[in-house]
Amino acid sequence: MNEIAFSGSEGELSIEVLALHDSSERSRLLRMRGTLDMSTADKAADFIFSLIGDGETGLVIDIDGLLFIDSSGLSLLAGIHNKLRLGEGGLHLLSSNPWFAKLFSTTGLDRSLSIGEA
Repeated sequence: MNEIAFSGSEGELSIEVLALHDSSERSRLLRMRGTLDMSTADKAADFIFSLIGDGETGLVIDIDGLLFIDSSGLSLLAGIHNKLRLGEGGLHLLSSNPWFAKLFSTTGLDRSLSIGEA
């Protein structure tokens, strides 16, 4: 288990990294806790894109631990999705929070991002 934390002016974000064992691709489970906003999204992006650059082809991100997400956080998730698709991989989000389901539906991201219950 590996965990990294970022502090921003508006809050903190921690990302726990766990390996998923899948014979068809290299995948990791990321559990996010805290705030994914303009004060933490850039640092989170650097970290997550470095995982992708190291050969990760699939990511599962559990967002149930997020207290808040703004447009910077949504943009990051869309960017991760796009980057993984270029490498023929994928992103799957996990959440059982109805607020997130409504947010992704309202923004239209539910049409491009894979979202399931945690």
